[in-house]
Amino acid sequence: MVLAYVVGTHKDAAFLKLQALLAPFGITRYYTDKGGAYRRHLPPEQHTVGKPSMQKIERKHLTLRTRLKRLARKTLCFSRSCLMHDLVIGLYMNHVEFGYEA
Repeated sequence: MVLAYVVGTHKDAAFLKLQALLAPFGITRYYTDKGGAYRRHLPPEQHTVGKPSMQKIERKHLTLRTRLKRLARKTLCFSRSCLMHDLVIGLYMNHVEFGYEA
């Protein structure tokens, strides 16, 4: 289940936004890739880096990207607007994860 998302790069500012969105859920364990922002902002006892834990997460991300044509540059409906990406992803999450219709 997706609890929160942030559209952005793997930089500190985007990670800190995501961490703030996840704070109300009481997350105590993070599974990430080797991104520097994660190592700088997560305590080692709460942070696991590794491919096996990431494969399941990345599979979900790939499914999301293939279903949202706006994220693929070579389609007619591609948008360069981060706001548009954020809105479309939010609508998708509401529909698929929570069963809400827009």
